[in-house]
Amino acid sequence: MKKFLSIIVCTLCVLVGLSLIFQAHPQTKNNPNSLPSENQVHFTSNAPSSQENGNLPAMTSKPETYIIRSYDGKIGIFKNEEKSPFQIVDVEVSSLPQTDQLLLATGIHADNPSDLQQIIEDYES
Repeated sequence: MKKFLSIIVCTLCVLVGLSLIFQAHPQTKNNPNSLPSENQVHFTSNAPSSQENGNLPAMTSKPETYIIRSYDGKIGIFKNEEKSPFQIVDVEVSSLPQTDQLLLATGIHADNPSDLQQIIEDYES
């Protein structure tokens, strides 16, 4: 009889312990697909380092684009849609064929320095 009573008491203790564990972690019981790391929040008492400064905007490297178009009768090279050219090619636009003049009037886009250099060389030759 003592053994039977001991087994019942031990079984009840285990059941109570398991029910407490499942009540403490309801997200794992209700959502089997959730990972424990999804619900964790991490805090630190350390001050943010210079690389963690949230007041500065994130540095994104936007690639430079170039536009080649007519500027004061010559060929102007513009960066990122600036109003003033950063370079002027000493070629008179009026001396070029009509199709090139039309292209330069609307603007020719170059996505990288090598494309830009190729376009400049074509007009200088």
